[in-house]
Amino acid sequence: MKPEKEAYEFVVKAINADPDECVFIDDLEKNVKGAESLGIKGILYINPAGLERDLVKIGVAI
Repeated sequence: MKPEKEAYEFVVKAINADPDECVFIDDLEKNVKGAESLGIKGILYINPAGLERDLVKIGVAI
């Protein structure tokens, strides 16, 4: 279960991706940090405008 590293490893393996190809969005900082510990890009969700800004920052949205 989140924020355990094994939870993120399971999903990355299940979708056959590398952690650096993934983005994890959550409203709990501890869960975002858990994903980041595996090399997944993490975004702490606060509101829609902030999410859009952060996705643009990492090149996922324009």
